[in-house]
Amino acid sequence: QPLASVLEPFGPYMRDAYGLGWYVGRYRSDTLIHHFGGFPGYRAHISYRPDRKIGVAVFVNEALAGSVLTDVIANAIYDRERGSPTTVEQIKSVQEKFTAANRSNAWA
Repeated sequence: QPLASVLEPFGPYMRDAYGLGWYVGRYRSDTLIHHFGGFPGYRAHISYRPDRKIGVAVFVNEALAGSVLTDVIANAIYDRERGSPTTVEQIKSVQEKFTAANRSNAWA
């Protein structure tokens, strides 16, 4: 149940309202009930599309691209389910972060 109006974008998601720990908004044109969270080195994406009866939970334990990777994985699942192609730009952004990390020896 929405308790407070938000009306703010969050990455590719539009957040319309908030209530009882969940944001109610949209991904593309579909309703998305979601809550994300994390700290350096860890990020979680938990979401549900009630009209399509599909939910996704993605957990990443990685500091460089993990904050982007959770949403890319969830969006790819939702896009595939609705018959939309995965956005190439999203995947490239993750690849670029990993490439930059390898160049700077961030893995060492």
